[in-house]
Amino acid sequence: MGAKTGVERNQRGKTIDWPRVRADYEAGQLPVTEIRDIHGVSRKSIYQRAKAEGWNRAAVQEQVAARVETLIQEGRAIPPQDAQTLDDEEPPEPGPSRASMVAAVAVEEEALRRVQVIRRQRMEPDVLRAVLVRALRILGRGQATGKDPLDEDISKAFELLKCAKISSETVQNIHALERHLWRLDDGRVDTDGFIQEFHAEIRAARETGMKTSKHKSGQEGE
Repeated sequence: MGAKTGVERNQRGKTIDWPRVRADYEAGQLPVTEIRDIHGVSRKSIYQRAKAEGWNRAAVQEQVAARVETLIQEGRAIPPQDAQTLDDEEPPEPGPSRASMVAAVAVEEEALRRVQVIRRQRMEPDVLRAVLVRALRILGRGQATGKDPLDEDISKAFELLKCAKISSETVQNIHALERHLWRLDDGRVDTDGFIQEFHAEIRAARETGMKTSKHKSGQEGE
C-alpha cells in the first residue's frame, strides 16, 4: 500500500511529520513509546502506519551498521546533511524526495553516534595503560637496583596492577553493555580487541613482577 497523502495533525495540533517518525522508528534506538511522546502520535497510529507502508527496521539497521563500518575504516566522521528543514514547526507536504532525504540523514546521524561510541571505547584502554606503564616502571627500577620484592615501591606496583586489572574488567563489562545497546556486537567492527590486548599486557606485567620476586627470593636463600 502506498504512503498516505494529506495533512494529518497530532494531539498538539501540529502537522505530523511522518517521514521523521519513520526515520526515528527505523534508524534510531528509540522505543515506540518515546517516539510517540516526541511526535505526539499514538502507538497505534505508528504501528498502523508501519504496517501499511512496510517500514523495515531490520533493513535500515543494516544500512546503519554498514555506514558505521565505512566511517571506521575511513578513520573520519562525515558530518550529516543540514537537517534544519527537518525540524520546521510545520513540515512541508511529505513527498518522495523529502522522505528519502529524511531517511538518509537519520541513517547518517545514527551511524555517527555509534562511531563516537566506538572511538571512545578505543581510547579508554589508553587511560588504563598509563597505570600499567607506571607499575612497570616501578618494577623495572626495583629489578635494576636489586630492591627487596616486599619493598614499599614494589608493593605499590602490584597494587597498581591489581587496580588496572579490576578497572579493565569493569570497562570491559561496560563496553559489552554499550555494544549491545548500540547494536555494535554484530562483528562488523572490532570493539573488543583493544581491551583484550590490555588484559594480556596486565597478565604479562604481573608475570614479570612475580618472576622478579621469585628470582630475588632465590638469591637471598643461596
